Amino acid sequence: MLCFRLFRTNARNTNVSTHERLLIATAILLIGMSAATAQETYATLIESESTATMEATPTAVIFHLSRSFTGDSLADTVQTAQALAPDLRAALKEAGYERATMNVTGPMIPSTEHKSIRIDAEIRLSLGSTSAEGTRSTAFATAVDKISKIATDLDCAVDGPALDVGDRLEMENKAVQRAIENAYVRAQAAATVMRLEIVSVDHVTIESVTWHDRPGQSKHEASADRIGVTVEIRIAYLALPSGS
Repeated sequence: MLCFRLFRTNARNTNVSTHERLLIATAILLIGMSAATAQETYATLIESESTATMEATPTAVIFHLSRSFTGDSLADTVQTAQALAPDLRAALKEAGYERATMNVTGPMIPSTEHKSIRIDAEIRLSLGSTSAEGTRSTAFATAVDKISKIATDLDCAVDGPALDVGDRLEMENKAVQRAIENAYVRAQAAATVMRLEIVSVDHVTIESVTWHDRPGQSKHEASADRIGVTVEIRIAYLALPSGS
């Protein structure tokens, strides 16, 4: 910041010579020209897009089951539907999954015009951490077979399997950090070519967060040994001429 102090002089004061006045005027002119030049230095916006994928070993497999019930009245239908939860728990125990986590939602009434309700259930099965070759894949395939049979026996629609990890948010954060690192390297290379220096980040946009947790549904195929998440971001950096 430039600070100026203005002094008022008496035109009749003979102590300030014409030469001194000329020097003062020249100094003020040079300062003004310097300030004007500084104002003409503009920052350049450098945008960089980046993608990063993080992978980890899945710790669980998830299935979603749902069943609709109809009857003469909603009250009677609810009584019938309430038997689904204990039936599911008994079927899981018989299949060897007595330690499975099950969350049941409902009964849900979608409309007053139709005497029908729906029950949803999420079943979460643990995948062992053993490293024996084929053991995890066999356990995964066995779970799919058994849950599919349970769904058929109980007249449920099934969605899955989907793989999961203990902390999805942690994996997403790591993927974002990796993408930011990749974006900066590219932006820095562009700044070097243009003889600029990156001074700050203008903004960051997270374009997408995509999980690869279902076999066959993405180019990063999921398996019992791998689950992944891909983050796409766009970052805009502010850069100034070197030495400015």
